[in-house]
Amino acid sequence: MPKLEQEKSANWLMSKEIGKKRMKLFKIFISIGVILHI
Repeated sequence: MPKLEQEKSANWLMSKEIGKKRMKLFKIFISIGVILHI
């Protein structure tokens, strides 16, 4: 596998992980917002 391709897939995996963490945080914020509104 060429080096450039490896870096691309590594970056893709990283952004996928970051995306998962962001979604978790986002869901937590929404839950907190809902709780505060009630």
